[in-house]
Amino acid sequence: MAGVPFRSLSVNVGAAAGPFGLVAAGYVSRNADPNDKRRQTLALTAKAETVLKRLTAIHLTEIRELAPRLIGILHGLQDGLAVGDDPWSDHA
Repeated sequence: MAGVPFRSLSVNVGAAAGPFGLVAAGYVSRNADPNDKRRQTLALTAKAETVLKRLTAIHLTEIRELAPRLIGILHGLQDGLAVGDDPWSDHA
């Protein structure tokens, strides 16, 4: 992630650098750019990488568990499921 502009990450510099932000929490390191003192480079720390890996694994598990139900909902929509029907109901 090093060198990725913050606009690409959808995080503003204030949130990353603030006293209760990502830097203070130990998720992001902040370093001055040696070539341009107006610019700072932000990078994920090992702590953030660990959390990101764990959350990614959890998210993938959720997707795998939900996939059959979501496919069923899509098939129901294609087959004309009534708008009022609850596709998340365990009774379906």
